[in-house]
Amino acid sequence: INRLRARGLPRRRAIVGAGLVRLRPILMTTATTTLGLLPMALGLGQGAEIRTPMALAVIGGLVASTVLTLIVVPTIYEIFERLREALSFSRTRVARPAPAAATTEAAGPAGAVAPQVSRP
Repeated sequence: INRLRARGLPRRRAIVGAGLVRLRPILMTTATTTLGLLPMALGLGQGAEIRTPMALAVIGGLVASTVLTLIVVPTIYEIFERLREALSFSRTRVARPAPAAATTEAAGPAGAVAPQVSRP
């Protein structure tokens, strides 16, 4: 997302573009692992009663992490970016004190002002 934004894309387009780039690899990984664990989750074969809970936990974790990666994380990114922009906008609107005017006299130690001496 940050790379796309650095190239000048608006925030929403960068989020959608990054999601589309990552969609296929994430779904393929989740699908192959889930399909590989499906016989174990269905309880087929000897000793299935021991392996079935593990397979169900892994499949549930994969589905949850897929949803988090593709939907929740980009949504939270969008929310935090809006919040950051709103806070930075409010900071710029606060009136800042004007800098002190520069004097023609030289400042000495501890802010003491020494008069300028003219030389002939």
